[in-house]
Amino acid sequence: GTPPPLAAWGGSAKPRPRLFMRGIPFTATANDVVSFFEGFGVHRDSVTLINRKNGNRSGTAYVEFVRQELAIKACTSLNGKNMGSRYIELFPVSQDGATQPAPESSSTPSTP
Repeated sequence: GTPPPLAAWGGSAKPRPRLFMRGIPFTATANDVVSFFEGFGVHRDSVTLINRKNGNRSGTAYVEFVRQELAIKACTSLNGKNMGSRYIELFPVSQDGATQPAPESSSTPSTP
């Protein structure tokens, strides 16, 4: 069936895990974002596309996940992938709303 709207999930002990997306094509819809996150349990009601003050799309969005593990897996496997011709960056959002660099974009050198 259809998942309940996010408002129905309100009142849970802690906020749902979220990712901040940057680089979304300006023509993309929430359904396009859902398709990008296919397999990670993202639904239409979990996507918030951000508009600029003039009403135009900003190319950014917040995406909510049912579980922290799904948000982490989505971030590590989809960060840097393309949506159409656009390079997508994903950033975890802490409970206070601050964004963190995605795990793959850390400056720690990898060992061979």
